[in-house]
Amino acid sequence: MYEFQNIKENTLVDTFVPVGRNPRLTLPSPTDPALFLGGQLGPYVEPIPTPLKNHTLSTRFDQRFNDNHSLTVNLQYGNRQDFTQFSGGTRLAETLIGISRKSKAISFIDDYVFSAKAVNQARFQYSTLTPVTASDGNLTNTVSIINFGATVDGVTNVVAGASTLGSSDRLEKRWQFQDTVTLVAGSHIFKIGGDVQQIRSKFTDRTDATGTYRFSTPNDFLNN
Repeated sequence: MYEFQNIKENTLVDTFVPVGRNPRLTLPSPTDPALFLGGQLGPYVEPIPTPLKNHTLSTRFDQRFNDNHSLTVNLQYGNRQDFTQFSGGTRLAETLIGISRKSKAISFIDDYVFSAKAVNQARFQYSTLTPVTASDGNLTNTVSIINFGATVDGVTNVVAGASTLGSSDRLEKRWQFQDTVTLVAGSHIFKIGGDVQQIRSKFTDRTDATGTYRFSTPNDFLNN
């Protein structure tokens, strides 16, 4: 079975940016030069696509070798790309962090009936989870927060740079094997078996990994 989810959204960036340029920390130009405020700030308005796409595939194969022996194989695949967490507002497009995850899994179930009183079931599964981080900016750039010193139409600052604040990834690989023997003795049922599994997980936390520059006024930003 295959499913595809495609949600198309746009998030609006509506803020102000300095009119002047800082060659060390490049910002986009104002979108409406006619509305400069005091020669320092200009409005910057831009709709940013923030879609969500999700692919899922699952299938199952059944093989019956004889009346006493059967095998079931399950396959699963997932690919998710999510940009909907971008809040827009005073955050520029380059701060957008998209989360993409790919998952793959395969499992086997083997049933064997020795007799009316003895049944064995063996299970094995293997799965992987692979994250991919996407950004409109360079993930190695520092974050810049420029305060306007006073509220401008309700806006007090602008956030630029590849903001990895709060961004994280998890890479995981796991396998598991189970075997269970079921025995019937009169009115009693006995189950004997074992379960072995291994999980390898790597967590990446990028909390302010690139550093943050804070400027009290647009002039401080331009004179840096």
